[in-house]
Order: sequence, then structure tokens, then C-alpha cells
Amino acid sequence: MIPQHLSNCLWACLQLENEAPQALEIVVLAIMAEIPGKIKEMVPQALFNSLDSLILLQESVPEVVGFLGENGSQDAIAPSAAARLNTLLPKLTGQDLNVVVPAVVWACAKLVYAMMNY
Repeated sequence: MIPQHLSNCLWACLQLENEAPQALEIVVLAIMAEIPGKIKEMVPQALFNSLDSLILLQESVPEVVGFLGENGSQDAIAPSAAARLNTLLPKLTGQDLNVVVPAVVWACAKLVYAMMNY
């Protein structure tokens, strides 16, 4: 899947959180496994959509917290997303700069909070 499809699938999982909780964990974990290899290709909106969906799915799929920020892991999603955003930052304008950058910062802050309580 391309990065946008991964972030769209995570968003769809979030929408189905209450409708199909038994399938949610399997699907979310399968999608999360693909994200680390795709982060370097993600546009800012896909970064935000992925982080936002995963943070909101933490209660339903507790494994998300560890996968988002595993200390020292190259597969940790949040640090990789922040690094990708940092690379893109000099070229960002408009909505990507004014909305997506603060949203990714918010998502990373929520992750730090969640990991402190994990």
C-alpha cells in the first residue's frame, strides 16, 4: 500500500472502533507493521492522519502505545514521523504548515503523555 492508503485505513479503523471491535486489533496491528517502512514517503497530511488515528485508537488497541514510541526502536512511529516532518518543514506552506505541523506536534505530545501513563 502507498502511505496515503495506510493512513486512510487507520482512519477507517477509527470509524469502525465501536462497530467491529473484535477485528479492530488484528487490522490495526497489521497496518501499523507497514507504517515504519513508509514514513519516509509520507506527506504531512498522511503523517498527521496516521498519528492522530493511532493515538485515538490507543484505548481499543493498547499495543499501539508501545509501537508508537518504542525507545530506541527504528520502528517507532512517532519519532520517525517527527523526523520526517522536520525534513519537510523548510518546504511547507499553507495548510501543511499552519495546521498539520501543530497537529503532529500535538500528536507527539499526546504520545509522550500516554507513554508516561503506560
